Amino acid sequence: MNPILKSEKLTSLLENRGKLKVRAEQSKAEVWRLTRLLNPQFNDVTVLRVADVKDEAKRKSGVATSGTDEQNEAARREDALKRTLAGQPLSDSTGNKEKLDKEHRQWAAIESAIEFVERAIALEKGVLAIEYSKQLRPKHEELMRRVCKTMYELHTAWNELYGFKRHLIDSEIGLRGLCLTMPDFLSAPNNKYSEMADFFRAAQREGYVSSIPKEFK
Repeated sequence: MNPILKSEKLTSLLENRGKLKVRAEQSKAEVWRLTRLLNPQFNDVTVLRVADVKDEAKRKSGVATSGTDEQNEAARREDALKRTLAGQPLSDSTGNKEKLDKEHRQWAAIESAIEFVERAIALEKGVLAIEYSKQLRPKHEELMRRVCKTMYELHTAWNELYGFKRHLIDSEIGLRGLCLTMPDFLSAPNNKYSEMADFFRAAQREGYVSSIPKEFK
């Protein structure tokens, strides 16, 4: 678990997810065991959920599921999810076929429970991240103001150096060993469309600087 984002609720959710994943593996193994008992010719690739097989058969045959069947299926899945989240097994069956059907449903319910818990984990992490960010805001504001102050000083010096170079060129003196190492990656200091100009305008909008260099206005 992220050592920064932590709470009792998050710890509980993570532990619950871990237990559910263990149960999912156990249920998968049981499905495979029962499948081999009923169909020795099957291999791992053919171990599918009963619900998936039935849905595929209905799709191919063009048989539509009635509204009542859908409601019953939704209620069954909701009950299976509640039982799984509560750590309760589904109702017992007797024969291997019934046990396999039940285990398929149990496996599907566990996977649904894992998805449910993972959504809850994401939500809790989001809440914790927001609270942590609020605590860091003063430090962020301080750093941004320091950066903006330094950037302003940098722009002033760069503008003077850029003007110095232009003076040498425009006066037909040439560089003569001067201004050979220039921070051209900063773009021209009077370029209103440069990334630095965009930065200063954004910084002013957010209140990190009271004014921007006149070249960018």
